[in-house]
Amino acid sequence: MCGFFAAKNLPNDRRVPEVLEARLRFRGPDYQSEIVNYGDWIIYHARLAILADNSASNQPYIASDGSALLYNGEILNYKYLQYKYFGEIISDSDTATLSALISLSNFDLDELEG
Repeated sequence: MCGFFAAKNLPNDRRVPEVLEARLRFRGPDYQSEIVNYGDWIIYHARLAILADNSASNQPYIASDGSALLYNGEILNYKYLQYKYFGEIISDSDTATLSALISLSNFDLDELEG
């Protein structure tokens, strides 16, 4: 299972990356992000790849509109949802798919399987 961390207005402490790495690396052996500064937030993700074993699914995911996405899990039906909402495959990434879906007013999170 992946591990992630997000905090707002965290005091500037040089030990934060070291502590995050020590506590979360084992949760995601397939990819570990750097500490990402996102406005007042810092975000970090350690990924265990189950379905989409490609870099397009790495997180934190920063979309083209500048929004950030960070979550735990795999979306099993992401290709089906791409066909349903976009009429075609738009990505080999469940993460990119979720980012695109949540911007739609008619998307229901209950449709996610995973």
